[in-house]
Amino acid sequence: MINELTLKEDKAKRLNELQSKLDLKKKTALEQIEDKYNTLLCTANEEEKSSLLSNKEKEIEDLNKKFELKYKKAEKREDSHIKNVLRLSKRIFEVDLLRGIVIWGMIIDHTIFNFSDKGFFKDAFNFHGYGTLGWVEAFRGFCTPFYDSEFRIGVRLFGIFALFMLTGISSSFSKSNIRRGLLLTGFGVLITVILNIFAVAFSNPGLHMLMCIITTLGLAILIYNGSKILFDKLHEKYEDHLFKVGKRDNLTIEGGKLVHTKSQKGWVKTCIIATISLLALWVLVTALVYCNSQYTAYEVAHGAPEGVNHTFVDYLSHFYLIFNGDGNFIGWDRIGADIAWSNLDFVSYLKIFFGVRGFGFDWLGLFPFVAYTFLGGLIGNTIYNDKKSIIYYFTKEDRTNPNYLETKAGQLNLKLNMKLSFITYPGKHTLLIYIFHQPAITIFFGLIFLMLGATLNV
Repeated sequence: MINELTLKEDKAKRLNELQSKLDLKKKTALEQIEDKYNTLLCTANEEEKSSLLSNKEKEIEDLNKKFELKYKKAEKREDSHIKNVLRLSKRIFEVDLLRGIVIWGMIIDHTIFNFSDKGFFKDAFNFHGYGTLGWVEAFRGFCTPFYDSEFRIGVRLFGIFALFMLTGISSSFSKSNIRRGLLLTGFGVLITVILNIFAVAFSNPGLHMLMCIITTLGLAILIYNGSKILFDKLHEKYEDHLFKVGKRDNLTIEGGKLVHTKSQKGWVKTCIIATISLLALWVLVTALVYCNSQYTAYEVAHGAPEGVNHTFVDYLSHFYLIFNGDGNFIGWDRIGADIAWSNLDFVSYLKIFFGVRGFGFDWLGLFPFVAYTFLGGLIGNTIYNDKKSIIYYFTKEDRTNPNYLETKAGQLNLKLNMKLSFITYPGKHTLLIYIFHQPAITIFFGLIFLMLGATLNV
């Protein structure tokens, strides 16, 4: 069994073994020093002996410091290991796993984008008829149609849904949500500015962007947690008027006075109402806009009547694609990626911001995705109310056990977190991965291209 006691016992055992090995190496090194200086002292005069003895003492002192430093570093690593294991034991495995899968999926998706005809590589590199880079041409032939396929769009949308839902779940655990939301929003805006500069510099309108996923994620966190803070303040101030106070409310008596605590039950109801209301509102607005737009030239060429508006049946049949805002093939009224954001009017900005019209290669409007965050908050405040994994669930006593780590569920949660850390790690560092994954992909493949004969287009 893995717990704090066994971890400390293992630490002591490993450090004792290390100390024995270091003592043996130290003994051998001291003997070598003794032999070296004994030989030198035999042939040295009195003045040289004094200098040699001084050097010997200094060399022994340096040796002691060297081995002491090695032990301290090992001790620090052991302490860090224990701290990391205990931290992992408190994390919910399935939440980290799903978030990690989503982030890995994003990395793969953006790699495919870079290779497609819409991506960065075709403009940044000259492949000189490919030659030794024939695999690039073949891979591009796969990436271009796949990137626009309904399958890829559907998988992407499910991944985004999962990311926002998991963000809502995590927000019910974390205490620094506002700071995290501001940080994500700020970086999202910064990335937006940088990419639009690149779009102009490389004359690639496909790089234009206005509402990227990281900006929307940050805003969703701020909206969810701002709503939670507002709810708590209203509940505290107007509890008797706005909320029904009964035996099941979290009220206690201290010092003869009624003391208020936050109402978990009330916030769960609020999350349910917010999730349903936001989704219903977005469906209503998008249905009205879609059904008032005419069939596109592509649809007309494939049998749709010209000059006729879409029907509600069209809307339902393409509903999951509309979430992606991609309308070139389904008649969705989309602002083309070749329009620079500086040319958009105020109404267009609002539509792009709220999720009614799409713009740019990484567009994600605020709605309906903010509703998924409230859905995650609902799950986090019900299923994960005790902040423990639901896998390997045996009894309620397992989850309420103060020594949860020592239960079967706690042990399995920890072991899975440790063994699958290569998958879960990116999910714990979403912002850093989002910022650096594209430069890393570009540098990695760029170096391969250059070594195989490609040149930069400058």
